[in-house]
Amino acid sequence: MRLAGTPVAGRPATLTVTVTEDGHPVGDLQPYLGAYGHLVALRAGGLAYLHVHPSGEPGDGTTKPGPEVSFTVTAPTAGGYRLFFDFQHEGKVRTAAFTVHATGTRGFRGPRALRARGVHTAGLLHSAAPHDHPRTDGRMFPETVLHTDRLVLRPFTAADAQDTQASCADALTQRRLPLPRPYTLAAATAWCTSGSHSLRESGDGIHFAVTDTRTERLMGTVGLKKTDWRGLTSEVGYWVSPWARGHGIAAEATRALAHWALTDHRFERLELRAATANTASRKTALAAGFHHEGILRNAGFVHDGRVDLVLFSLVADDLRGS
Repeated sequence: MRLAGTPVAGRPATLTVTVTEDGHPVGDLQPYLGAYGHLVALRAGGLAYLHVHPSGEPGDGTTKPGPEVSFTVTAPTAGGYRLFFDFQHEGKVRTAAFTVHATGTRGFRGPRALRARGVHTAGLLHSAAPHDHPRTDGRMFPETVLHTDRLVLRPFTAADAQDTQASCADALTQRRLPLPRPYTLAAATAWCTSGSHSLRESGDGIHFAVTDTRTERLMGTVGLKKTDWRGLTSEVGYWVSPWARGHGIAAEATRALAHWALTDHRFERLELRAATANTASRKTALAAGFHHEGILRNAGFVHDGRVDLVLFSLVADDLRGS
């Protein structure tokens, strides 16, 4: 395996991963997309915000199999990073792990170019599950089940694959989120059995399958991402299955998740971001008790391009005062 490229602080740069087998390039190398094609960068003491997407447009599903894959990345600061590249080969999901030491240039000031020195491959982790990532400082959310009057929030299982595929292939879901297109049953199965669990075990967050208490059918998902364990902050994300829309499912699930994070785990702040044109998601944020903070210009992306995001927040004091 080989990782080539130069991380740049504060602006996008390109890294290219090449995987060989018995001295020959792997011809069917393809990023494992699950719900979002991504590379996770870990550094000592916590998770660095280094989220990348293959093939130019984020999660567009157009990446062709081949001997190498290029990613766009943005390095936040100088320092040591652990990079994990999830990919598919011979029908299995595998993880390539790298160690990269990025240092600032002389006279480093803010977003200046960083030079990657001492790039080493750490070996190929032969596993059908990309959530076998090495852990950072051991801080992660526990695997748990949450209950509301109408819903059960639990880990995803293989039994959720068909409903997940139908939900993520839905036209409205595809318009609102940068999911792979087309979203296949194979992608849904991989997501439910492995991809959905990788976030929790990396320490970055957690995914819950939102199910109906009575029928046990999947209603959607809710979770946390971009978790800062030092600052005790995280970001809420969700989608709702087409058959569950219009019944307050997302707001109910988000309230339960937020209470769990802010009360049980003593987090101080949760953020929620919604595209300015996504009226339903904006209403969900307010219904879940979040407060409007402002507009993040050009901060999000969908299949049609960049979008402005509305920023909402919920802090621990909001619950204490309720």
